[in-house]
Amino acid sequence: MRSDGYDAKVTKLLFREGFFKDRRSYLGHTVGDMEPHLHLEGEDRMNLRNRLFRKGTYCQLMMSGCTGIATEMDHKGEAVDGTRFDELAWVRRACHSCHHNHRHGRTVRFGPDRPQAEQEFIDICEREDRQ
Repeated sequence: MRSDGYDAKVTKLLFREGFFKDRRSYLGHTVGDMEPHLHLEGEDRMNLRNRLFRKGTYCQLMMSGCTGIATEMDHKGEAVDGTRFDELAWVRRACHSCHHNHRHGRTVRFGPDRPQAEQEFIDICEREDRQ
């Protein structure tokens, strides 16, 4: 999402020079210190992910339950803090267990728990519809 730090002039230049491929990608600035940072989407984010995984396939988070084999890209910063940037220095490799179960505090529920998860989702939707 583009915010106060969006730099239209530089973003347009980066498209023209072929640095960006996806129209949703842009260059933004942190509001506090005006430091430039990339915000990538689509093919541009895929290219960043490919560069990251060329360096190795081991999980860099190494939390309890780590499988050791990285399959996902984790951002070091958080979007709500304004520190989630799509740059090689701000991303790291993570296994599914570390990335989802520990880093983001969520568990994907498939298998025997799937019907319960589906019912919980339906209940939430129905509550929102009543409000």
